[in-house]
Amino acid sequence: MHAPLADAWKVLVDVRRWWLASNPDHSTLEIRSTGEPIGVGTQIFFAERVAGIPGRAEGAITQWIEGRAVTWQGVAVYRHLGLAITIEERVTWTLGSSNGYAELSARVWALFPRNLIGRLGEWYFKHVLNGVERDREHVRRELEYLKAEIERLAV
Repeated sequence: MHAPLADAWKVLVDVRRWWLASNPDHSTLEIRSTGEPIGVGTQIFFAERVAGIPGRAEGAITQWIEGRAVTWQGVAVYRHLGLAITIEERVTWTLGSSNGYAELSARVWALFPRNLIGRLGEWYFKHVLNGVERDREHVRRELEYLKAEIERLAV
């Protein structure tokens, strides 16, 4: 993207600015921090839909590499067809630099419970809902929004 790394970092960590607007599947966001800026230990709660399934998540920032990477980790409860499944989730946003410009990526993990309901839920998510590809599209939409927002503010 056409923005310096420092400018990209400022936008990325201003979650209140971009998260809700970045995807129509995002519905609520709550950040509980002992101070500004956010950092390790900041609690973040949100509601969203992934692959059409509504969920509520709560967790905290668990890794913070100033100017380079931030990780949120927590649990989400998704409800579908009368069932609730709790999934461990993690996302790491990473900034790199190429020719003086920022490069942004995101890596998302989701761990279903290893019990019968969790295994069936994972199978249903992957094979019936095409959830892996739909989740990738969800993240791509966030990244495209962030890229546009970073470039707009860097001008």
